[in-house]
Amino acid sequence: TAHWEEGEVTVSTGASAPLLFDYSGFPPEAYAYRYAAPGAPRVAAEVLGALRQAGIVARADSSRGWDHGVFVPMMLMFPKADVPIVQMSLRSDQQATHHLAVGAALQGLRRQGVLIVGSGVSFHNFAYFFARDQATKDR
Repeated sequence: TAHWEEGEVTVSTGASAPLLFDYSGFPPEAYAYRYAAPGAPRVAAEVLGALRQAGIVARADSSRGWDHGVFVPMMLMFPKADVPIVQMSLRSDQQATHHLAVGAALQGLRRQGVLIVGSGVSFHNFAYFFARDQATKDR
């Protein structure tokens, strides 16, 4: 998820995770979501193993909640919350070559039926995104 950056790739390993409402300024309903999909510790271990086998430094995090870059798309794709989730951070240095290497290291999991989803955007300039007039966009 593009909403979680660490110095090294970090993988969620818990059997469950709370939702992390990592946003502010929205109506109360935006903080009342529930999504009780299970975590997938076994898959997380395979992710960590694949990364390390490729020479990528990676660590486990058993307690971090799922941020909105994870729970919002998953709620839309799998509303029954019946698909286990493993969340992975990006590296805070944002080096493209490193992240491409992460993707290459994980591609074998797809053959095992693991769905790999990238989520988030490179910026959150909502004033620009929702602007209706060009003058606001030009600022």
